[in-house]
Amino acid sequence: MQQERQIEGMCTVLDISQAGARVEANYLTNIEVGGLLQVVVALDDASHSRTLLSGRIRWVMMHHKRAMMGIRFENLDAHSRQKLGFYML
Repeated sequence: MQQERQIEGMCTVLDISQAGARVEANYLTNIEVGGLLQVVVALDDASHSRTLLSGRIRWVMMHHKRAMMGIRFENLDAHSRQKLGFYML
């Protein structure tokens, strides 16, 4: 979500930590540093659970219609932090 407008699309999480993630997405244009992004991550646990992660876009690299961006998480709830913590071990 940026500037109070919603952009939806599939993306790939390339790196993830408790602090943020590096994400790659196709067909996203006009992405601005500082914008708010909400990512629904489908985990590879037994139940394929999903968690919502919100953060600010810290940097963007565009290559044709492919965007790679760094996201710094903001205001993660305890449940999301716990789910992420499993992957940090």
